[in-house]
Formats: sequence, C-alpha cells, structure tokens
Amino acid sequence: TGSGVIALSLAAKFLEAEIFAVDISEDALALAGENAARLGLSGRVQFRKGALLENLDERFDLIVANLPY
Repeated sequence: TGSGVIALSLAAKFLEAEIFAVDISEDALALAGENAARLGLSGRVQFRKGALLENLDERFDLIVANLPY
C-alpha cells in the first residue's frame, strides 16, 4: 500500500466499498494510517501487514496493485 494513496483515493470515491490495503512494511502501514486520519478516512480502509494476498481469507471483487518494479 505504500503511502496509501490508491486505497485512500478509492475509499474517498467509492463510499460503499470495503477497502483492504496490504504492505509488508510497518513504516508504510503507519504512514498510510496517518494519511487516512489526515484525510478523514480512518475506518474506511483496513490496513494489514503482509505480502500481496498472503494471509487474506476474504474474497474480493477487484484487486488493485501498484507493485514495485
């Protein structure tokens, strides 16, 4: 999720959507959480530590990724 820009943009645009954001970095998750609070979107995105879809049991209608290259 990095800074959370994609997840937070989707959360702001699609108010009925359930948004999950995953990152392996604790620092990135902390920053994304701070950005969510700053934008008034706390509680709209569930931030989780992990690698891609690892340890996610949920089913998803859409997966969006900004993978490192």
